[in-house]
Amino acid sequence: MNCFTFVLMLFKINFLLYHFQNNLLFQNLIFKRTIMKLYQKSLFELYKTFQTDPVKGLTTAQADEKLHEYGRNALQKEIAPSILYIFFTQFADPLIYLLLGAATIIFFLGQSLDAFIISGILIFNAIIGTIQEKRTEKILDGLQKFFNYESIVIRNGLSKIIDNQFIVPGDIIFLTAGEKIPADAKLITATNLTVDES
Repeated sequence: MNCFTFVLMLFKINFLLYHFQNNLLFQNLIFKRTIMKLYQKSLFELYKTFQTDPVKGLTTAQADEKLHEYGRNALQKEIAPSILYIFFTQFADPLIYLLLGAATIIFFLGQSLDAFIISGILIFNAIIGTIQEKRTEKILDGLQKFFNYESIVIRNGLSKIIDNQFIVPGDIIFLTAGEKIPADAKLITATNLTVDES
């Protein structure tokens, strides 16, 4: 196979890949245009999509079913790193590397007592850092419990106060002045509405 044939083959492959890619892009554009985003739908379409009565809201059975289907209205909790991981991340610092290198060199030069003192100080520092990080993690978890908010929703035709984590798609939320918006929602009616995005 000569150089010209090789270049011609590469050109054919690039040509085919280009047209295949453009065809996929064209299909994706058509697909994206046919899907309407929820915020673009009218209120009537949203009521129909979420099977919500505009006056009575969801029934308790519907809300329980949607809670089971979609899960709670809460952010997923991150898995806390293990103590060993936290301990070893205490050594991830250029200054620590420098001190560990110095301790190793001093050890091989015959002054093992100084090397053990430097290593002991580094290990002690890592233990203290690990303890502090674990305490901070526990404090933040404790504070998170104080930030549970409640909202008023309409269910079974009645206003009901529920924890924000139990709000489901299709709930009609009633907000008053000073309340935080508990979930993505579409505005139905408002009087003198202002929003503070801070």
